Amino acid sequence: MRYDDRVERRLRTKEVLTIPTGRSMADEAVRRGAIDLAQGVLHAEPPPVLLELLAEVSRQPHAHVYASPRGVPEYLEALADLLRREGVSAAPANILGSSGNTGGLMAALLAHCNAGDRVLLPEPFYPAHLWAIRAARCEPVFLECTKEFSPEEDNLRHHLQNVRAAIICNPANPSGAVWPRALLESAIDIARGKDVLLIVDETYKDYVWEGSFISPLTLTDDWRGLVVLRSFSKTLAIAGWRAGYTISAPERIAAMTHQIHDALYVGAPSLPQLVLTRALRTHRAELDRFVTENVARYRESRTQLADVFHSVGMEPVLPQGTFYMLVKHNRESDIAATTELLDAGVAVAPGQAFFQDPTKPSGTIRIHFAVSPETVEEVRKRLAPLRVG
Repeated sequence: MRYDDRVERRLRTKEVLTIPTGRSMADEAVRRGAIDLAQGVLHAEPPPVLLELLAEVSRQPHAHVYASPRGVPEYLEALADLLRREGVSAAPANILGSSGNTGGLMAALLAHCNAGDRVLLPEPFYPAHLWAIRAARCEPVFLECTKEFSPEEDNLRHHLQNVRAAIICNPANPSGAVWPRALLESAIDIARGKDVLLIVDETYKDYVWEGSFISPLTLTDDWRGLVVLRSFSKTLAIAGWRAGYTISAPERIAAMTHQIHDALYVGAPSLPQLVLTRALRTHRAELDRFVTENVARYRESRTQLADVFHSVGMEPVLPQGTFYMLVKHNRESDIAATTELLDAGVAVAPGQAFFQDPTKPSGTIRIHFAVSPETVEEVRKRLAPLRVG
């Protein structure tokens, strides 16, 4: 790539980053004293047992040294057991203890792709997936999803013909779409025939409101062309711990680890891995109860916040999964809708940040509803002056 091409790409990326995102709107919420419905951070404390174990484990000297780039061996064993409980036959050799979900994504892209390779990305998409593609010096190929935000099988087949990899978010951020079994099976079959790596982000697998979540790990025994990304950030409210894990075939995990995950991160932080190992082995019931209670709470806030935004003349699109919701705003532009709500004391993300042309209004905003009942009521109160009808 020529020098001027590199400069042009970086300028293009800088231009994209000037469009408000969930993260930048979260910062604005703090500055303005607004309620943050922009960035997907659970409005919950971590499970008490994790905080108790954190205090205990942090007193152990080995908790503060480098971990293996692959992950703490006991952590990998605990994760393999967790997967087996879900009906996924995995061994520690199938797992990378990654520095968050993003650590696994970057390792997968850099181990498999060369600069200039094309990577398929269904839209609307999670912006960090696009940033990862560009950071790996690959070219994004966008796949329009029109039917309930899932792609048509023929369109998916067509787009998988000439790419090196594909990133699928299931359930999807920001749309909340959950890929059905038949579509996942088709993606696996098509990708295998074309030697395309399927990278599946399953961060929100525990948040499914309609239908059923199915992991491709259960649909094929051949994981050589499959990488699955998972994280505890959104289920246990520990996003700052950077505790993720990645599942694939042993040879791919090895390639992702050596000189890539090692070079980028040295390894995931030791302390969270040790704490989670103890928790998964001896306090599984408390963790499961924490997730179950939050899922029930957010199911209610999904319905209630949809009613709130409907009352101000907007049209929520109820998601099948995740704790995000796209809302058709019926305003002049995404930025106008975002500004109107921010002025009322509620921060949301403009929908255009999740599409290939972030300068073009999408007609939507994105909210997250992983919030407390008290927050729902405060949103209702702040938006009351905007009610129509």
